[in-house]
Amino acid sequence: MSVQCWGWIPPEGAGVFHRIEGHQDDLHYQHILQNVTVPSVWILYHENIIHLDEDHTSIHDCRVVQELLSRYADVELLPWAPRAPDMNPFEETWSEV
Repeated sequence: MSVQCWGWIPPEGAGVFHRIEGHQDDLHYQHILQNVTVPSVWILYHENIIHLDEDHTSIHDCRVVQELLSRYADVELLPWAPRAPDMNPFEETWSEV
């Protein structure tokens, strides 16, 4: 059995973990950004810029998500190498939680 989840990793260790029900698409990802990511990061880092590191999956690069992120003055997208999935730290981080 597999469970699809989304999460973020602060420097201190594992951050918020969100279970995804069904298939994740761009609208679901937009919902997660608005209702999970940004609010939970602001709780810990309320006076800092949020540095968001996303790979180039289609839901990260879609117009709806890019427009949403452009409206947040406190969110900065970090550059990510094209086609570099092995740079993703999630497998190591969450396996140790």
